[in-house]
Amino acid sequence: MYTFVSDVLHVQSSTLDSFVFYAIAAIVLGVVLFYFWKVLALGVFGIFCMSAIFSHNAVLEVAAKNSDDSLALTQAIGHKKEFMEDCLTIAMNTKDSCESIYNDKQ
Repeated sequence: MYTFVSDVLHVQSSTLDSFVFYAIAAIVLGVVLFYFWKVLALGVFGIFCMSAIFSHNAVLEVAAKNSDDSLALTQAIGHKKEFMEDCLTIAMNTKDSCESIYNDKQ
């Protein structure tokens, strides 16, 4: 029967084998999708949620690092401003000498 179908359709037996295999695979896939579409939909939704959560954490880590850098810069500027005020008022140095003293400390 198998060779008869192959001869009638004028196709090689390997092509007919592939066709039968893909037809069975399509039927199995259709049955799985028909009966388990709710489970598959929940799985896809879960994967989407997990990827959103993990990518959101990466964004938060970058934002936290940037805020830490800006906080350190703000504190450094605050320290320099306090030093300059004390140097000018208490020590009564000139602005240029206070700048050079501060730069030497760094």
